Amino acid sequence: MLQQWIRLPLWKRCVKRLISEYYETVVVRASILATEVEWLNSIKAGLVITDVVVVACRAAADAGIRSVYVGNFSWDFIYSEYVVTVGYHHKSIISQIAEDYSHCELLIRLPGYSPMPAFRYVIDVLLVARRLHKSRKEVRSEMGTSEDVKLVILNFGGQLSLWFI
Repeated sequence: MLQQWIRLPLWKRCVKRLISEYYETVVVRASILATEVEWLNSIKAGLVITDVVVVACRAAADAGIRSVYVGNFSWDFIYSEYVVTVGYHHKSIISQIAEDYSHCELLIRLPGYSPMPAFRYVIDVLLVARRLHKSRKEVRSEMGTSEDVKLVILNFGGQLSLWFI
């Protein structure tokens, strides 16, 4: 078994591990859902908004709470390609993810999206950006770049932009 694993290309080993790790959550799914539903009820949540947590849509539905998904991809689409790569024995994961998403009342779909067929109601939105808190000169100074260098900064909320390509 180890020799078969080592002979797999690195990307295929990573995908196989990713699928296997997700599949392990299926084993304890009922417990995860029960815990999430209990927590949502304990805080008297009125709405669940998620950007990546698949089970949040189902937990919200089980708790009798509306849910909204915000994003430009869905894990059923992403994993479907992986399942083709590593074998169809994990195919049930795709169905489960799509079923969880189907409990979401609304998808706020961001630009650059992949197919997301599990969602029934979709609102497409433009990119959202915060107001600048620093001047162009301050940002360039912090990054050590001069005015003659072309610079594009892409960052997602809550993450520091201290690394560079």
